Amino acid sequence: MEIAVYKRTNEDWYGNYEIIDGDSLVEVCLYKTGPDPKNYKGEFLVCVWGNDDCGMELEFGADEAKALNIFLQVIGVENVSREHLISLGFVSA
Repeated sequence: MEIAVYKRTNEDWYGNYEIIDGDSLVEVCLYKTGPDPKNYKGEFLVCVWGNDDCGMELEFGADEAKALNIFLQVIGVENVSREHLISLGFVSA
């Protein structure tokens, strides 16, 4: 499973994605790192990345519901910010 969404940001992620109208974007992803996190084979993870190597992440172990909840909170804001991500528990990746 992997879900990726591009969201607006007002910050520099040391390379942002851009669309034709000039908006700066980051990629927000929900995915699992292994074949079966619920049986200790990987984990669920939410990440936010610019288009190079600047990103933040939050790991959820086997808790898929919590990972999806946080993913929805991040994509639900108008502009993704590091301050908001830190308040949710994200750390630099």
